[in-house]
Amino acid sequence: LARGEPGDVGLDPFSMGENLTSLNFGTNREVKKIACADYHCIALFKDGDAKTWGAGDAGQLGKDATEDVGLASTDRGEGLEPVPALFGQSVVDVTAAENRSCVVWSLGDLSCTGAAMPGQVNSQTVWQ
Repeated sequence: LARGEPGDVGLDPFSMGENLTSLNFGTNREVKKIACADYHCIALFKDGDAKTWGAGDAGQLGKDATEDVGLASTDRGEGLEPVPALFGQSVVDVTAAENRSCVVWSLGDLSCTGAAMPGQVNSQTVWQ
């Protein structure tokens, strides 16, 4: 939603409610939680998958690249790839902050990707 920049959704009252465009995550995807931060989001699905989209300049999408994801139609729906499973585990929680994304795995492991400040989890562009 709006951050006060041109093209943001939610600045005009006619872009809210029934006029708000829904997100396409793919067939039979039921969202459990969405966490958003500065220009990126991560969604947790009821089946234990997670997907990231938005700005990727700091590697916060975990796609081993720093490109933005979600602007092209191929980046949406089935084209938006899930976060790769860590040793067969499913995702049980997600969070996002500034230019980082984190997932909690079913065995309790924590993985974060994106930029890090001193004292935080190491900066990386892939889920580990």
